[in-house]
Amino acid sequence: MTAAAEDIRAARFPEDSEAALAIFREYVASPSVSLDVLPEFTAARRLYAELGFLDAEPVSFNPIPGTAFLGRDLPYAP
Repeated sequence: MTAAAEDIRAARFPEDSEAALAIFREYVASPSVSLDVLPEFTAARRLYAELGFLDAEPVSFNPIPGTAFLGRDLPYAP
């Protein structure tokens, strides 16, 4: 398992939201994050809401009805 995967696994709970944001900033070379969430992943939707993700335009095709498309800008941290 890569270091990034281990870090992300360690920050998978809502109380680790600051850790999750730090991981996104470290491993994602983009000022924003976009993702899709399947309808049955209600816990993930809650986590993303706590991390500040909002409804967004789809960035890829997902044929599963009820899929949510979310996005957010990442805070800058040098």
